[in-house]
Amino acid sequence: MRSILLLILVLFASSCRLTQHYTKYIDENQYGRLHLKKMKFEKSFTKEMSGKIEADAVYFSFYENKTIDLKGYDYLRFFKSGQFAIFGSKINEVDVNDVQKASVVGYYNVVNNVLLLELPNTSFSKAGKRTIKKFEIEGTTLRQIEKSKNETETIFTKIKVKEIKPVLPDW
Repeated sequence: MRSILLLILVLFASSCRLTQHYTKYIDENQYGRLHLKKMKFEKSFTKEMSGKIEADAVYFSFYENKTIDLKGYDYLRFFKSGQFAIFGSKINEVDVNDVQKASVVGYYNVVNNVLLLELPNTSFSKAGKRTIKKFEIEGTTLRQIEKSKNETETIFTKIKVKEIKPVLPDW
């Protein structure tokens, strides 16, 4: 019985260390918004890059999994400063002007005709590592290139939003 109790205590202590490792590299605000504490793309962004993608625009992606009855709506907003915010929702309505309620925020770069989004990796085994999502810019569409075996293809399409307010990102 003592050995089982000791094993449970060791497992609990090691899981706490994993959580500390995760929070060492990734910040989370009161709404659950994630961002890396150190973003490499912040330094490599140039003003010319914002000209290759329409900054202050909103791009939309819809995904559905009928097997588990899941629908999701993602909104991607870019800023001229090289920053972006992704808003995720289960309903088709999101306030893209409230960056506090974004799911993930970060920086982007554009190399040739490829958009690179720097995202935090939320996996405990890779906490603190960044994930780079690559999208090919095709006019008003962003098509994901290079995805893992488990991912479905993500396509963002530029949409008109009733009111896009000038917002200063706080990350």
